[in-house]
Amino acid sequence: MPVTFEIYPELRLLKVDYAGEVALAEISTTYREFLDTPGSEKVKYSLSDLSELNELRVFYDGSAMLASVVASDGGAMAEPWEIAIVSTNLKHYALLSDYVANITRNSSMRCEILKDIPSALDWLGLAPDAIAAKAPKTSSDTPTAKEL
Repeated sequence: MPVTFEIYPELRLLKVDYAGEVALAEISTTYREFLDTPGSEKVKYSLSDLSELNELRVFYDGSAMLASVVASDGGAMAEPWEIAIVSTNLKHYALLSDYVANITRNSSMRCEILKDIPSALDWLGLAPDAIAAKAPKTSSDTPTAKEL
């Protein structure tokens, strides 16, 4: 799967990894899966790692629509989400900048593009080794009917 996520409950952190080629449908599906995961309501920080992303197949209209949904969901929280996006790929920069502008214009959330994971963790106010020291909780941690 080109988009995967982990929740670090102790940090109130969602980490999303993008790899290869990703389209809006895959981002939307993963976002819905995140919202349906127990503990998602406690997330305050989001770290989206696009460092392994080769191709982002999203048009500006789709990005604006997604930003509107995320701004509405995250901005409605008691503590609005803070989103750090990690990317150094210049061909994605204009689209990501537009996404960030849409998030910040339409909510009280903070959102920024940063060059690497340590910079992103620092921007979020988390320790540089925060995610290395914690065990994530993913949707795969939930037992399936077969395991019950």
